[in-house]
Amino acid sequence: MHQRSPETMSTIEAAATDLARLAESGRGIFLEHPDAEALSRYVTNLLIPPLQTAVREVSATVLQSHRVRDLGVEPQGEPGIRYAPVIHYTSVRTAFILLRGSLKKKPKASLRLYDSEHTNDPQEGSFLFEALDLPARHRWAAAITPSHAYLTSFLASRGQEELNDNLNFWRSYGRDGQGCSLKVWIPEEMLRRVLYGPEAVVRLRTDLLRLLDAVAPIADLGEGAQRVLRATLWEELGGIRYLYKHIAYSDENECRIVFPREDIDEGNVRFDPRTRPDSLRRYYEHPDLLVTKLFRWSGSSITIGPDTPHKEDLRYSFELIKRRAKLHGLEIKTSRIPYRSI
Repeated sequence: MHQRSPETMSTIEAAATDLARLAESGRGIFLEHPDAEALSRYVTNLLIPPLQTAVREVSATVLQSHRVRDLGVEPQGEPGIRYAPVIHYTSVRTAFILLRGSLKKKPKASLRLYDSEHTNDPQEGSFLFEALDLPARHRWAAAITPSHAYLTSFLASRGQEELNDNLNFWRSYGRDGQGCSLKVWIPEEMLRRVLYGPEAVVRLRTDLLRLLDAVAPIADLGEGAQRVLRATLWEELGGIRYLYKHIAYSDENECRIVFPREDIDEGNVRFDPRTRPDSLRRYYEHPDLLVTKLFRWSGSSITIGPDTPHKEDLRYSFELIKRRAKLHGLEIKTSRIPYRSI
Protein backbone atom coordinates (compact mmCIF):
# COMPACT_ATOMS: atom_id res chain seq x y z
CA MET A 1 0.00 0.00 0.00
CA HIS A 2 1.53 3.29 -1.01
CA GLN A 3 1.99 6.31 1.24
CA ARG A 4 1.14 9.84 0.27
CA SER A 5 2.90 13.01 1.30
CA PRO A 6 0.89 15.72 3.13
CA GLU A 7 1.28 17.88 0.01
CA THR A 8 -0.37 15.23 -2.17
CA MET A 9 -3.18 14.74 0.34
CA SER A 10 -3.91 18.46 0.49
CA THR A 11 -3.86 18.72 -3.32
CA ILE A 12 -6.38 15.90 -3.75
CA GLU A 13 -8.58 17.12 -0.90
CA ALA A 14 -8.56 20.68 -2.25
CA ALA A 15 -9.39 19.40 -5.74
CA ALA A 16 -12.26 17.33 -4.34
CA THR A 17 -13.65 20.40 -2.56
CA ASP A 18 -13.50 22.47 -5.76
CA LEU A 19 -15.05 19.67 -7.79
CA ALA A 20 -17.90 19.25 -5.30
CA ARG A 21 -18.67 22.97 -5.46
CA LEU A 22 -18.65 23.00 -9.27
CA ALA A 23 -20.72 19.81 -9.48
CA GLU A 24 -23.39 21.13 -7.11
CA SER A 25 -23.54 24.41 -9.00
CA GLY A 26 -23.84 22.63 -12.35
CA ARG A 27 -26.55 20.33 -11.04
CA GLY A 28 -28.53 23.31 -9.75
CA ILE A 29 -28.31 25.11 -13.08
CA PHE A 30 -29.39 22.00 -15.00
CA LEU A 31 -32.34 21.24 -12.71
CA GLU A 32 -33.52 24.81 -13.01
CA HIS A 33 -33.02 24.99 -16.78
CA PRO A 34 -32.77 21.45 -18.21
CA ASP A 35 -30.57 21.62 -21.28
CA ALA A 36 -28.40 18.62 -22.21
CA GLU A 37 -26.10 20.62 -24.46
CA ALA A 38 -25.55 23.31 -21.84
CA LEU A 39 -24.79 20.61 -19.26
CA SER A 40 -22.26 19.03 -21.61
CA ARG A 41 -20.50 22.37 -22.11
CA TYR A 42 -20.48 23.00 -18.36
CA VAL A 43 -18.93 19.59 -17.65
CA THR A 44 -16.37 19.88 -20.45
CA ASN A 45 -15.28 23.46 -19.78
CA LEU A 46 -15.55 23.79 -16.01
CA LEU A 47 -15.52 20.33 -14.41
CA ILE A 48 -13.11 18.34 -16.57
CA PRO A 49 -9.95 20.53 -16.20
CA PRO A 50 -9.79 20.32 -12.37
CA LEU A 51 -10.77 16.63 -12.52
CA GLN A 52 -7.89 15.95 -14.91
CA THR A 53 -5.46 17.74 -12.59
CA ALA A 54 -6.63 15.76 -9.56
CA VAL A 55 -6.55 12.38 -11.34
CA ARG A 56 -3.07 13.08 -12.69
CA GLU A 57 -1.95 13.69 -9.12
CA VAL A 58 -3.45 10.36 -8.09
CA SER A 59 -1.81 8.61 -11.05
CA ALA A 60 1.60 10.18 -10.35
CA THR A 61 1.41 9.04 -6.73
CA VAL A 62 0.55 5.49 -7.81
CA LEU A 63 3.38 5.32 -10.34
CA GLN A 64 5.83 6.65 -7.78
CA SER A 65 4.79 3.94 -5.32
CA HIS A 66 5.44 1.24 -7.95
CA ARG A 67 8.99 2.33 -8.72
CA VAL A 68 11.74 -0.27 -8.55
CA ARG A 69 14.07 1.17 -5.93
CA ASP A 70 16.27 -1.60 -4.63
CA LEU A 71 17.70 -3.32 -7.71
CA GLY A 72 19.49 -0.58 -9.58
CA VAL A 73 23.21 -0.16 -10.03
CA GLU A 74 25.06 2.62 -11.78
CA PRO A 75 27.22 1.24 -14.61
CA GLN A 76 30.56 2.88 -15.17
CA GLY A 77 30.43 5.59 -17.82
CA GLU A 78 26.73 6.42 -17.38
CA PRO A 79 26.53 8.72 -14.35
CA GLY A 80 23.04 9.36 -13.05
CA ILE A 81 21.42 6.44 -14.89
CA ARG A 82 20.59 3.41 -12.77
CA TYR A 83 20.04 0.03 -14.39
CA ALA A 84 18.29 -2.95 -12.85
CA PRO A 85 19.07 -6.63 -13.62
CA VAL A 86 15.79 -8.41 -14.42
CA ILE A 87 14.74 -11.76 -15.89
CA HIS A 88 12.53 -12.35 -18.94
CA TYR A 89 11.43 -15.85 -20.03
CA THR A 90 10.77 -16.28 -23.73
CA SER A 91 11.15 -18.64 -26.69
CA VAL A 92 14.38 -19.80 -28.32
CA ARG A 93 13.19 -18.04 -31.48
CA THR A 94 12.93 -14.69 -29.71
CA ALA A 95 16.38 -15.07 -28.15
CA PHE A 96 17.79 -15.87 -31.60
CA ILE A 97 16.08 -12.85 -33.20
CA LEU A 98 17.54 -10.55 -30.54
CA LEU A 99 21.05 -11.92 -30.98
CA ARG A 100 20.87 -11.95 -34.78
CA GLY A 101 19.68 -8.34 -34.78
CA SER A 102 22.83 -7.28 -32.94
CA LEU A 103 24.97 -8.32 -35.95
CA LYS A 104 23.63 -5.59 -38.23
CA LYS A 105 25.64 -2.43 -38.89
CA LYS A 106 22.84 -0.43 -37.30
CA PRO A 107 21.28 -2.85 -34.81
CA LYS A 108 17.54 -2.31 -34.43
CA ALA A 109 16.42 -5.51 -32.73
CA SER A 110 14.89 -4.74 -29.36
CA LEU A 111 12.83 -6.41 -26.68
CA ARG A 112 9.20 -6.13 -27.77
CA LEU A 113 6.42 -4.45 -25.84
CA TYR A 114 3.21 -6.08 -27.08
CA ASP A 115 -0.15 -4.37 -27.26
CA SER A 116 -2.20 -5.42 -24.22
CA GLU A 117 -4.94 -6.46 -26.63
CA HIS A 118 -2.70 -9.31 -27.78
CA THR A 119 -1.46 -10.70 -24.48
CA ASN A 120 -2.01 -14.35 -23.61
CA ASP A 121 -3.97 -13.53 -20.44
CA PRO A 122 -7.63 -12.67 -21.22
CA GLN A 123 -7.98 -11.19 -17.70
CA GLU A 124 -5.02 -8.86 -18.17
CA GLY A 125 -5.70 -5.52 -16.51
CA SER A 126 -9.09 -6.51 -15.05
CA PHE A 127 -8.04 -7.20 -11.45
CA LEU A 128 -7.86 -3.51 -10.57
CA PHE A 129 -11.59 -3.08 -11.18
CA GLU A 130 -12.41 -6.11 -9.04
CA ALA A 131 -10.20 -4.89 -6.20
CA LEU A 132 -11.55 -1.32 -6.29
CA ASP A 133 -15.02 -2.74 -5.67
CA LEU A 134 -16.76 0.56 -6.36
CA PRO A 135 -20.07 1.09 -4.54
CA ALA A 136 -23.24 0.93 -6.62
CA ARG A 137 -23.53 4.70 -6.94
CA HIS A 138 -20.15 4.90 -8.65
CA ARG A 139 -20.28 1.77 -10.82
CA TRP A 140 -20.62 4.03 -13.86
CA ALA A 141 -16.95 4.95 -13.37
CA ALA A 142 -15.62 1.46 -14.14
CA ALA A 143 -14.01 1.40 -17.57
CA ILE A 144 -16.38 -0.12 -20.12
CA THR A 145 -13.69 -0.72 -22.73
CA PRO A 146 -10.04 -1.43 -21.98
CA SER A 147 -7.48 1.34 -22.20
CA HIS A 148 -4.77 -0.25 -24.27
CA ALA A 149 -1.08 -0.10 -23.51
CA TYR A 150 2.16 -1.62 -24.74
CA LEU A 151 3.86 -3.70 -22.08
CA THR A 152 6.37 -6.39 -21.24
CA SER A 153 7.06 -8.22 -18.00
CA PHE A 154 10.12 -9.24 -16.00
CA LEU A 155 10.96 -11.04 -12.79
CA ALA A 156 12.69 -8.83 -10.26
CA SER A 157 15.69 -10.32 -8.53
CA ARG A 158 15.22 -11.53 -4.95
CA GLY A 159 18.58 -11.60 -3.22
CA GLN A 160 20.76 -14.44 -4.44
CA GLU A 161 17.92 -16.56 -5.81
CA GLU A 162 18.62 -17.68 -9.37
CA LEU A 163 15.37 -16.68 -11.06
CA ASN A 164 16.88 -17.18 -14.50
CA ASP A 165 16.91 -20.96 -13.91
CA ASN A 166 13.78 -21.66 -11.90
CA LEU A 167 11.65 -24.78 -12.29
CA ASN A 168 8.30 -23.05 -11.74
CA PHE A 169 9.07 -20.30 -14.22
CA TRP A 170 10.32 -22.73 -16.84
CA ARG A 171 6.98 -24.49 -16.62
CA SER A 172 4.88 -21.31 -16.55
CA TYR A 173 6.70 -18.98 -18.94
CA GLY A 174 9.66 -20.84 -20.42
CA ARG A 175 7.81 -22.87 -23.06
CA ASP A 176 7.57 -25.83 -20.68
CA GLY A 177 11.33 -25.97 -20.34
CA GLN A 178 12.06 -25.56 -24.06
CA GLY A 179 12.56 -21.79 -24.09
CA CYS A 180 15.20 -19.39 -22.84
CA SER A 181 15.54 -16.95 -19.99
CA LEU A 182 17.21 -13.58 -20.51
CA LYS A 183 18.94 -11.68 -17.75
CA VAL A 184 19.09 -8.11 -19.01
CA TRP A 185 19.78 -4.60 -17.76
CA ILE A 186 16.86 -2.15 -17.94
CA PRO A 187 16.88 1.54 -16.98
CA GLU A 188 15.41 1.55 -13.50
CA GLU A 189 13.22 4.54 -14.29
CA MET A 190 11.31 2.52 -16.91
CA LEU A 191 10.34 -0.28 -14.51
CA ARG A 192 7.28 -0.44 -12.28
CA ARG A 193 6.57 -3.16 -9.74
CA VAL A 194 3.35 -5.14 -9.93
CA LEU A 195 1.46 -5.13 -6.62
CA TYR A 196 -0.76 -7.98 -5.52
CA GLY A 197 -4.11 -8.41 -3.78
CA PRO A 198 -6.87 -6.01 -2.69
CA GLU A 199 -4.69 -4.43 0.00
CA ALA A 200 -2.54 -2.91 -2.74
CA VAL A 201 -5.37 -0.66 -3.96
CA VAL A 202 -6.66 0.67 -0.63
CA ARG A 203 -5.14 4.14 -0.95
CA LEU A 204 -6.01 4.41 -4.64
CA ARG A 205 -9.60 3.45 -3.84
CA THR A 206 -9.78 6.09 -1.10
CA ASP A 207 -8.53 8.82 -3.45
CA LEU A 208 -10.84 7.77 -6.28
CA LEU A 209 -13.89 7.62 -4.03
CA ARG A 210 -13.15 11.11 -2.77
CA LEU A 211 -13.15 12.42 -6.36
CA LEU A 212 -16.18 10.34 -7.39
CA ASP A 213 -18.15 11.60 -4.40
CA ALA A 214 -17.26 15.13 -5.44
CA VAL A 215 -18.55 14.78 -9.02
CA ALA A 216 -21.56 12.63 -8.05
CA PRO A 217 -24.12 15.49 -8.28
CA ILE A 218 -23.30 15.79 -11.98
CA ALA A 219 -22.79 12.06 -12.63
CA ASP A 220 -26.22 11.32 -11.15
CA LEU A 221 -27.82 13.34 -13.93
CA GLY A 222 -27.33 10.56 -16.45
CA GLU A 223 -25.20 8.67 -18.95
CA GLY A 224 -24.20 11.75 -20.97
CA ALA A 225 -22.28 13.32 -18.08
CA GLN A 226 -21.02 9.94 -16.90
CA ARG A 227 -19.53 9.15 -20.29
CA VAL A 228 -17.44 12.35 -20.32
CA LEU A 229 -16.32 11.91 -16.71
CA ARG A 230 -15.45 8.22 -17.22
CA ALA A 231 -13.36 9.00 -20.30
CA THR A 232 -11.39 11.59 -18.34
CA LEU A 233 -10.74 9.22 -15.46
CA TRP A 234 -9.36 6.38 -17.53
CA GLU A 235 -7.47 8.56 -19.97
CA GLU A 236 -5.30 9.46 -16.97
CA LEU A 237 -5.42 6.14 -15.09
CA GLY A 238 -5.50 3.61 -17.92
CA GLY A 239 -1.84 2.59 -17.73
CA ILE A 240 -1.86 1.72 -14.03
CA ARG A 241 -4.46 -1.03 -14.41
CA TYR A 242 -1.66 -3.32 -15.62
CA LEU A 243 0.29 -2.88 -12.36
CA TYR A 244 -2.10 -4.89 -10.18
CA LYS A 245 -2.67 -8.65 -10.06
CA HIS A 246 -4.38 -11.24 -7.90
CA ILE A 247 -2.59 -12.26 -4.71
CA ALA A 248 -2.19 -15.79 -6.12
CA TYR A 249 0.55 -14.46 -8.43
CA SER A 250 2.58 -12.71 -5.72
CA ASP A 251 5.43 -15.26 -5.89
CA GLU A 252 6.32 -13.88 -9.31
CA ASN A 253 7.60 -10.61 -7.82
CA GLU A 254 6.96 -9.14 -11.25
CA CYS A 255 7.91 -5.76 -12.63
CA ARG A 256 6.80 -4.27 -15.92
CA ILE A 257 7.36 -1.63 -18.52
CA VAL A 258 4.00 -0.10 -19.47
CA PHE A 259 3.39 2.60 -22.06
CA PRO A 260 -0.19 3.80 -22.66
CA ARG A 261 -0.92 3.96 -26.37
CA GLU A 262 -1.13 7.75 -26.34
CA ASP A 263 2.43 8.00 -24.96
CA ILE A 264 4.23 6.02 -27.65
CA ASP A 265 5.78 6.97 -30.98
CA GLU A 266 3.58 5.22 -33.54
CA GLY A 267 6.52 5.20 -35.94
CA ASN A 268 8.05 2.47 -33.76
CA VAL A 269 4.99 0.20 -33.81
CA ARG A 270 5.64 -3.01 -35.75
CA PHE A 271 3.45 -5.92 -36.84
CA ASP A 272 3.97 -9.66 -36.44
CA PRO A 273 1.57 -11.83 -38.49
CA ARG A 274 3.27 -15.12 -37.66
CA THR A 275 1.94 -15.73 -34.17
CA ARG A 276 -1.75 -15.32 -35.02
CA PRO A 277 -2.81 -15.92 -38.63
CA ASP A 278 -6.18 -14.21 -38.10
CA SER A 279 -4.69 -10.84 -37.06
CA LEU A 280 -1.59 -8.66 -37.02
CA ARG A 281 -0.06 -8.68 -33.57
CA ARG A 282 1.19 -5.18 -32.75
CA TYR A 283 4.34 -4.49 -30.76
CA TYR A 284 6.37 -1.44 -29.86
CA GLU A 285 10.14 -1.03 -30.06
CA HIS A 286 11.71 1.40 -27.60
CA PRO A 287 15.26 2.71 -28.24
CA ASP A 288 16.32 1.97 -24.64
CA LEU A 289 15.49 -1.72 -25.14
CA LEU A 290 17.86 -2.37 -28.04
CA VAL A 291 19.65 -5.71 -27.71
CA THR A 292 23.03 -3.97 -27.72
CA LYS A 293 21.96 -2.20 -24.51
CA LEU A 294 20.20 -5.15 -22.89
CA PHE A 295 23.31 -7.35 -23.00
CA ARG A 296 25.80 -4.56 -22.56
CA TRP A 297 27.20 -5.25 -19.11
CA SER A 298 28.75 -8.12 -17.26
CA GLY A 299 26.14 -10.29 -15.56
CA SER A 300 23.75 -10.39 -18.51
CA SER A 301 22.96 -13.88 -19.74
CA ILE A 302 20.89 -16.18 -21.89
CA THR A 303 19.99 -19.48 -20.23
CA ILE A 304 18.77 -22.28 -22.49
CA GLY A 305 15.86 -24.24 -21.03
CA PRO A 306 16.32 -27.67 -19.43
CA ASP A 307 14.12 -29.52 -21.93
CA THR A 308 15.32 -27.73 -25.06
CA PRO A 309 16.40 -30.17 -27.80
CA HIS A 310 20.09 -30.07 -28.79
CA LYS A 311 21.01 -27.69 -25.97
CA GLU A 312 24.77 -27.80 -26.49
CA ASP A 313 24.50 -27.25 -30.23
CA LEU A 314 22.23 -24.27 -29.65
CA ARG A 315 24.60 -22.93 -27.04
CA TYR A 316 27.49 -23.11 -29.51
CA SER A 317 25.46 -21.18 -32.12
CA PHE A 318 24.57 -18.50 -29.61
CA GLU A 319 28.23 -18.24 -28.58
CA LEU A 320 29.27 -17.67 -32.21
CA ILE A 321 26.73 -14.87 -32.65
CA LYS A 322 27.71 -13.32 -29.33
CA ARG A 323 31.39 -13.15 -30.29
CA ARG A 324 30.65 -11.72 -33.72
CA ALA A 325 28.41 -9.07 -32.16
CA LYS A 326 31.07 -8.28 -29.51
CA LEU A 327 28.61 -8.68 -26.66
CA HIS A 328 31.42 -9.26 -24.18
CA GLY A 329 29.28 -8.99 -21.05
CA LEU A 330 26.85 -11.68 -22.18
CA GLU A 331 27.11 -15.24 -20.84
CA ILE A 332 25.46 -18.15 -22.64
CA LYS A 333 24.38 -20.92 -20.25
CA THR A 334 22.30 -24.07 -20.17
CA SER A 335 19.89 -24.89 -17.38
CA ARG A 336 21.20 -27.12 -14.61
CA ILE A 337 17.74 -28.29 -13.57
CA PRO A 338 16.79 -31.96 -14.13
CA TYR A 339 13.51 -31.60 -15.95
CA ARG A 340 10.57 -33.68 -17.00
CA SER A 341 7.66 -32.18 -18.91
CA ILE A 342 4.28 -32.41 -17.21
